[in-house]
Amino acid sequence: MVLSRAVPRDSQPAATNLLGAHVEFTSPEEAYADLSNALLASRLKASADGYQFEQQEIWSDRRDLLVDAQIVRRQERPQVAHSAGGRP
Repeated sequence: MVLSRAVPRDSQPAATNLLGAHVEFTSPEEAYADLSNALLASRLKASADGYQFEQQEIWSDRRDLLVDAQIVRRQERPQVAHSAGGRP
């Protein structure tokens, strides 16, 4: 099964501001030595009123959960350009 989005592939996601992050390094120190590959898994847990709550995990190629992070972002409000035409 192939999932597709309504957003065109060449478009950029909306800009966000990082409001907060809680990051835990969850494995013993040995798990972080000699890393050759890692996988970043990210998912949107909830979205409301322009706020996004995400969970991000980093896994080693040895299946160790290295980092578990909870992220809160807020979508940037569009900047309105003011024309200088009406100013003296």
